[in-house]
Amino acid sequence: MMIALTRSPDDQVYLGEWNEVEYRRLQKSVAIAEQREAAEHIAESLRLEMDGALSGAELTVEPPADGAFSDGMDLGFRDERNSSDMEEGRTTCENGEKFLCDVLEGRIHGDDVVAAAGEVVGDLTDVLQRDASLLQAMTCLEQESEYAYRHSFSLTVHALGIGAEMGLDKEQLRQLGISAILQDLGMSMIDQKVVEKPGKLTPSEFVDIQKHPIYSLHAIKDMRGLPYVSRFVAYQMHERADSTGYPGHRPKNLIHTYAQIAAVADVYDAMINVRPWRPAYHPYQAMEMLIAESSLGKYDAGIVRSFLHAISLYPVGCCVTLDSGEIARVVHSNGKSIDRPVVAVLIRDYPYGPVGDRSQ
Repeated sequence: MMIALTRSPDDQVYLGEWNEVEYRRLQKSVAIAEQREAAEHIAESLRLEMDGALSGAELTVEPPADGAFSDGMDLGFRDERNSSDMEEGRTTCENGEKFLCDVLEGRIHGDDVVAAAGEVVGDLTDVLQRDASLLQAMTCLEQESEYAYRHSFSLTVHALGIGAEMGLDKEQLRQLGISAILQDLGMSMIDQKVVEKPGKLTPSEFVDIQKHPIYSLHAIKDMRGLPYVSRFVAYQMHERADSTGYPGHRPKNLIHTYAQIAAVADVYDAMINVRPWRPAYHPYQAMEMLIAESSLGKYDAGIVRSFLHAISLYPVGCCVTLDSGEIARVVHSNGKSIDRPVVAVLIRDYPYGPVGDRSQ
C-alpha cells in the first residue's frame, strides 16, 4: 500500500510503502515510552507505599506443618522417559515462554495477565510433581527464544524448585510462581541498548537499570487477582541480604522470602547464560559462586542450600568428567548427595583422563 501526504487533489508527496512490521515496532515503542513516563510520574509515591508496607507486612514465609507440595512429588530417578513425557515438558516450556512474549508484546494485558500466569504456573507445578527433574532438563536445552522470555521462565522453574525443597505447599508455590514469572516486566521499559550493552555501564546507565523494579511494580500493581506478595517480589528481587542491593538497600529482615528466592534463581540463571558483556558460566561455577556469596551474607544461606539440594552441585543437563576419565551428562539430582548426581556416560574413551589431567 502506498502512503502519500496530500496537499491538494493534484499535489501529493510520496512517503514510501506501508511497512506493517515497522509500524508495530513504532507503536510498541510509543506504548513503552508512555508506560515509562507514567511510572516515573508516580515513582516516588510507589516507593513510599512499598516502604510503608514493609513495617506492617509479614515478610517471612514459613512452610506448613503438613501438606507440603514435595510430599506428593515423584523424586525417583527415571532411566528413560517416553516421548509423551518429553513432549509434555517441551510444550510446558514453550507455553511459558510464549506467555511472556505475549505479555511483553501487548497481546495479553490487564487482568488477563494474572489468569494466564496462573495457568502457566499450574502446568509447571503439575509437571514438577510428576517428574521433579524434567523441567530442569528442559531449561538446559538450547532455545531460539529471546533471552528476556527464556530467562524469566527459567527463573520461575528454579524458584519453584527452591520453594518445593523448602517445604512450601501448593498455594504458596502458586503465589511464588506467579510472582516470579511477572517480576521483570519493567525491564522492557529500559533502553535496550543499555540492557544489551557489551561493555561496562556508566554510572548514569546503571541508575537507569536500577529503575526497572519500580517500572515492574507499576506494570502489575493494579492487576486484579494478583497475589499481594507479587508486589514485593517485583520491587525487592534485586535487594540483597547484606544491604548491597537496590532499590532500597534493605537488610535481610526487610526483604520478602519470595523476593530472596527469586533473587537466587535470577542470579543463577543469568550466570549460566551468555550475555553481551561476558560468556556463560558452567552451572557448577555458578553454583559455587552462589555458595561463596551466601557464606558472605549476600544471599540467604538456607535458600541457596535448598536450591543446591533441588538441582545438585552439578545441575541436570551439564556435562562432567568422571574420575575414570569418562564424559557424562547429569540426568538427575541425587537427594542430599549434592556432589554425586546420577549421570549418563556419553564418551567412554576420553583421551585426557580426569579433569585437568592432560598428561596421558
